[in-house]
Amino acid sequence: MVCSPLWGQQQQRLPGVERVADARAERPGPQVPFRLSPSEVEYRDRVLKFWEKNSAEVQTFSCRFTRWEYDAAFGGPNWDKQARAIGHGVLNFKSPDKGEYHVEKLEFLVQGGANGGRPLYKEQPGQFGEHWICDGQKVIEYVPQRKVLIERQLPPEMQGAAISEGPLPFMFGAKADKLNARYWIRPLAAPATKDAKGNLVQSDEIWIEAVPKRREDAANYKALRVILSRQDFLPQGLVMFMPNGKSRTTFHFHQRVVNRADILDWLQRDFFNPKTPKGWQRVVENLTPAAGPAVERLGREPQQGTAPR
Repeated sequence: MVCSPLWGQQQQRLPGVERVADARAERPGPQVPFRLSPSEVEYRDRVLKFWEKNSAEVQTFSCRFTRWEYDAAFGGPNWDKQARAIGHGVLNFKSPDKGEYHVEKLEFLVQGGANGGRPLYKEQPGQFGEHWICDGQKVIEYVPQRKVLIERQLPPEMQGAAISEGPLPFMFGAKADKLNARYWIRPLAAPATKDAKGNLVQSDEIWIEAVPKRREDAANYKALRVILSRQDFLPQGLVMFMPNGKSRTTFHFHQRVVNRADILDWLQRDFFNPKTPKGWQRVVENLTPAAGPAVERLGREPQQGTAPR
């Protein structure tokens, strides 16, 4: 669903790029990470088909999200337990190809939680979260530190269904055959839960793991873990494991609203053609296939001057 930084920036073609591309083409692609039993294949396919059926019924969607970034390089000795940065934002979607991803608040770890205490997070001056809007024909990026609104026109082959080809194809428009073609997918055991009496009960979540088959996807994440709700069979959580095999970005989607009429009215009025803020400049670019889109992840560095470490 998310129209992400997949189309974020154009890359200029420099001398020697063709030779680099040829060298990359000779490298072996991702290897098969696991084998499934016939029963696992049958269960996986049933989950994907049911997910596809429920996703097809979603016309509009809005939710809040929280994003935790666990950084092995810059997160300190407890990087795997304490997020280096926490983002709070909103996702909006209108079928089939319109979406918004906006990190409205970004906080950084300034003090670890010693002796069982809670870690302290604060916003930093000059730090801005990502804000992207896609209307199916163009992608708009807000760049607050430069007071620039960048409008990138999508080429015809990227229009329409391009939103499902981004790094997060798991929100809406899930197609079982396309997901199986793009990823190695297997079911995972969801953590056990207990009722009020302490008895173990079936989890209200369904967990699946997806490992990219395409080289360009594998360059951005090693694996994805998708957490589906049994109630509406839509994602309520997502974990992106980075190529280094350690760092990860975790999303929790909450306050989810599906197919509500007033959401549709709001999206139609304000969402698809945002106005240029007062004092800002609007820059229009054409995103050409020859230039090659920069594939970037949603848990990347914030827009900034000097990033806190």
